[in-house]
Amino acid sequence: MNIFSWNTRGIANRDTVRTLKELKRLYKPDVIILLEPRCSGTNAEEVIQSIGSQFSCVEEAVGFSGGVWVLWDDASLMISIIKKQAQFIHMRVKITNNPSWYITAVYASPQERLRRQLWEDIRDIATERKGGSIGNMNACRKFQRWMCDCNLIDLGYVGSKFTWKGAEREGMERILKRLDRAVANKEWKMMFPDARVETLPRCSSDLYPLLIKTIPARMDIGEKPFRYEIMWETHSEYKEVINDTWKLGEGLPQKLNLLTNGLKTWNKEVFRDVFRRKERALRRLNGIQKSPDYGSNQFLYRLEKELTEELEGILKQEELLWLQKSRQLWITEGDRNTRFYHTKTLIRRRKNRIVKLRNSDGEWCEDIECLKGLAIKHFDDLYTEDQQQSFQLNTVLTYPPMESEHLAIMEAKLKHDEIKEALFGIGSLKAPGEDGYPTHFFKENWSLVQEAFCSYIRYLWLNPEAIAEDFIRRSLEEFGIPHHLRRIVMSCVESVSYKLLWNGCKLEKFLPTRGIRQGDPISPYLFVIAMDKLSQLIEEKVNEGRWKPMTARRQGPAISHLLFADDLLLFVEASTNQTNVVKGVLEEFKLASGFQVNISKTSIFFSKNVTGQTKEEIKNQSGFIEADCLGRYLGAMLTNARKGKEKFKNLIDKVAGKLKGWKSSCLSFAGRVTLAKSVISPSMNFDMMHMKIPKGICYEIEKMQRKFVWRGDMENRKFHAVNWNTLCQPKYLGGLGFKKLETMNVAFLLKILWKIHTDKEAFLWVQTLVNKYGRDKILLHDMKVCVTDSPLWKELTKLQGLFYQNISRSIGDGKEANMWRDRWVKNEPPLLLNSKKLIDNTNINMTVSEAVIHGQWNFEFLQQFLHEKTLCKIRALPPAEPELGSDGLRWNPASDGNFSISSTYRILENHGEETDQIWRIIWKWRGPERIKCFIWLVVRERIMTSHRRARIFGMNSSCHRCTGVEENTIHMLRDCPVASRVWVKLIHHEHIHDFFRAPFNAWIRWNLAMDLGTTKQGNWNTQFLVTCWWLWKWRNQEIFNPPFQRPMQPLPFILKQVKLIQEAFKKEGQRKNKIETNICWECPPEDWMKVNTDGAAKGNPGMAGCGGLIRNYQGRWIAGFVANIGYCTAYYAELWGVYYGLKTAWELGMRKIILEVDSKAVVDVIKGATNFNKHPEAIVRKIVKILQRKWQTKLVHSYREGNRGADCMANESLFTEPGYHFIDQPSTKLRSILADNCRGATLPRLISVL
Repeated sequence: MNIFSWNTRGIANRDTVRTLKELKRLYKPDVIILLEPRCSGTNAEEVIQSIGSQFSCVEEAVGFSGGVWVLWDDASLMISIIKKQAQFIHMRVKITNNPSWYITAVYASPQERLRRQLWEDIRDIATERKGGSIGNMNACRKFQRWMCDCNLIDLGYVGSKFTWKGAEREGMERILKRLDRAVANKEWKMMFPDARVETLPRCSSDLYPLLIKTIPARMDIGEKPFRYEIMWETHSEYKEVINDTWKLGEGLPQKLNLLTNGLKTWNKEVFRDVFRRKERALRRLNGIQKSPDYGSNQFLYRLEKELTEELEGILKQEELLWLQKSRQLWITEGDRNTRFYHTKTLIRRRKNRIVKLRNSDGEWCEDIECLKGLAIKHFDDLYTEDQQQSFQLNTVLTYPPMESEHLAIMEAKLKHDEIKEALFGIGSLKAPGEDGYPTHFFKENWSLVQEAFCSYIRYLWLNPEAIAEDFIRRSLEEFGIPHHLRRIVMSCVESVSYKLLWNGCKLEKFLPTRGIRQGDPISPYLFVIAMDKLSQLIEEKVNEGRWKPMTARRQGPAISHLLFADDLLLFVEASTNQTNVVKGVLEEFKLASGFQVNISKTSIFFSKNVTGQTKEEIKNQSGFIEADCLGRYLGAMLTNARKGKEKFKNLIDKVAGKLKGWKSSCLSFAGRVTLAKSVISPSMNFDMMHMKIPKGICYEIEKMQRKFVWRGDMENRKFHAVNWNTLCQPKYLGGLGFKKLETMNVAFLLKILWKIHTDKEAFLWVQTLVNKYGRDKILLHDMKVCVTDSPLWKELTKLQGLFYQNISRSIGDGKEANMWRDRWVKNEPPLLLNSKKLIDNTNINMTVSEAVIHGQWNFEFLQQFLHEKTLCKIRALPPAEPELGSDGLRWNPASDGNFSISSTYRILENHGEETDQIWRIIWKWRGPERIKCFIWLVVRERIMTSHRRARIFGMNSSCHRCTGVEENTIHMLRDCPVASRVWVKLIHHEHIHDFFRAPFNAWIRWNLAMDLGTTKQGNWNTQFLVTCWWLWKWRNQEIFNPPFQRPMQPLPFILKQVKLIQEAFKKEGQRKNKIETNICWECPPEDWMKVNTDGAAKGNPGMAGCGGLIRNYQGRWIAGFVANIGYCTAYYAELWGVYYGLKTAWELGMRKIILEVDSKAVVDVIKGATNFNKHPEAIVRKIVKILQRKWQTKLVHSYREGNRGADCMANESLFTEPGYHFIDQPSTKLRSILADNCRGATLPRLISVL
């Protein structure tokens, strides 16, 4: 069906009527909508007759304002007028036996008062869940809000973006606007998934006509690529098909080809079309339930049960299908949101579908073959090398030399674990390659495919194809990449062939002669290496004095350019001479690399002191346009002006676009919560990283989040069951984990302060800020601000007090930190405030290094001033020494001392420790998120029972089934007779009395913690939660959807739902479940020694110690140690254990060491501390320093059951004298453990299965 819509701005003239007739002949619309005809009465009848339409509906204009006409010819097209008004006509459309749908033809008045009433009237129509609307609507924020409130989707456009062309005015650019558009609700979009809106050529009016095609000509004719479907994995025969087919081929490519053919056949013959199977199951169920024997025939009962189970499986498969196609992966699997996935997929397909292109002559092309040819030609030209003489770029500057250990890593053979780690690091449902298999397939079947997969990767690694000399190869060679790896990289670059995926169909391939593979993980690295040559070329010109860079302040860092991939900022003196230098550098780089400047995307920004004449000369010489603002660079707005609320309207629009109203109506409460949280991170975090967001903007976006979660709209605020402060609590404290944006902004700004104080030399931006605004002050104690400073610096100075409250000195050489005034002892104020006696003038300025003598703390001196507990804390800190580097800073809220946004946000919001385990139980339960969120509301007693509704709205509080009995949460879920009859059949008889007597809070906690079921199979919490969920759903359907009736046999129904949930989450459970495994200590290889260490503390923090032992390849005792450390945490004691273990092994002359620790956090922090001078913990610096010696060491995580010997030593250390003690003989208790280890004794442990 075709619908033609045109704002004629007056129809009563011959030219317009003649044009309309011609358009009607060309496009053959079924329905014609004319807006603003500017005629009525007899004139209108004459015009309609002259047009030749058989049927019409006219809402006449008021004078020369408004008016809507609807015309059609086909008698079989049944159009019923539902409602009409001065600005719209609302109709129902039905064609023969097809389902009916609704259309609203709208003319929106230019008067704000009338238009506001129009939006209200159409909102009423939208709440009736009826069709779309077509019309002339002002594209403003109010209109967007209205679309959001009405859950409407913009159908887009094909052809011209703008539908109105303004008049030309002297000295001004012509104004173009998109006024006319078509929008629809999700139901209409699902009914007509391929519908499109074409903007027709403009004639006889200043507005373009629109043509809406509900079923346009197909654009996806051609070979469809194979796509692996994750829904196949739910079929009982899936594993058998995969296993049998995989055995047939040799090598990965052949195996995948055979599997593809096998899956295609199996899908067609066995799995079959999921939508047809769903329709068939629904028809059969409908037939059973309409049968006169329904309810008395046992055969029909069993058949209904089987079909219902089959339908549940089909619906699960459909959910997985649309989840995969929608590319929306933030919803938890098992929480059905099929309608959301479906709608999202349709919208994405509409945006991606190409139906028109302009050719080189500027003409629109719609022919399918012509469109395909244009697309192939465009990309073929893009990837075809220009015919020009090869030019080699030689620069004095080159890449820094690669370190020997990095070269060794690159030249090493590929390991099985490296291949697996790389594969498993790719998103499971990311767009697949040409073979059609996403990484999800390989992960799910890794035990089957790993041998063939890894063998093929190793084959490619050893057999790269031949390469050619070009810019990338020369850059790689100059960079120092090993020869073999260069061959592999160039093989990836030059062995490429492309096939366009055109509207879902594959086109013929073409071979590129330049460019790098799109989507290849190695491509960004190659691009950076290539662009680095441009950087070297610019630096060379700067060093020669030909390129004059910019400085933010005298003696400040000179900035000539900033590079990020292909985004480039150049800074030079404003002169024609410098313009020539810049053009020369860019031209030289172009000749060597093929990279060209995009003139249309390049602009010049001048400083205020550049004269108008100089600007014109530079613009004429360069060919670039002038910009009054640098605009956005990498997403950041580059302007020194204060950013008021108006500057952030685009941010609000971006978030609003992601929280559109149709999404709210498609998603469950759990889905809305997840989406509302997930869209904020990418939308706002980047801006928060470098600027202060106005409070009003933060409030507006949080308001949008709340509205989306609770399904409110801009005009009608829906009831919020839980307040925003509670939602912003972490899940372990009873919230939903939302973040307060203003607090997050403060956390990001504090991170800038942290970088300024800890990375003064590492980052150019830090050097520039400090040089510009630091004013040669010691920033740690004296950050000043002036009126002319940037808004960012002003905000940072406001936060310096908060920053200083949360930092302490991390002692290195101890030469900068003041002994008494600075905070450097953990969890202690400056020692000056906690000393036993007054610090005299001779000692008040001493540094921490002066408290160290002969490499140890000078406790003889410190005991004069400090209490015993403080001395114990100092004993647990490594003494200052030059090898530890200069003193640094420690971020006190973080356990490892490194700044993190999460620890900062937690301290700013004062989030404490877990106080109620019920929240953790709820969120760790393996089941649908919608049920978790429901139980979360139940525990908070925020579900809308009659009692709660009466308290809020003053209504009747009685249960709808129990006359005169108040319906509170416990009554609805347990005490109501319809609920209690269900529970009696589920509860074990010995618990029934307590079950029905327990108060609400105890009842909930008891059921989640205990197994009260009749079967005692350990799945009671699932039975309990699912029963609560269905009791609530049945209650709501009885009230809001009469004459609904609960199942006659609720127990089988609930047990079936429990079974379905357990099966749906079975795979997830297998991945995350824990299995019992026997753990034992293992001997090291011959010629190696194994060191096991551990730490212990009486309290956390508390008095602590560490210990360890060394054994040879036979498991025999070599040596051991214990150390009473002082007052610290068990984590810190573990670090001391690692240090003393390494120190002991080194001093005993051992040079091949395997070090085992049962703390994964310790292993991770040591392996991650690549730059030991920068780590805030001195003990980590000491460990990294000793690891860098010339010996072979392996740091390995061990389970506690395999580390019993070190655990024994650590516990013994708590009862020794302070300090380190070498042990040459094991204790009696330890001898028993050593004997167990030597004979391979094991202990059971539950470990997670990957």
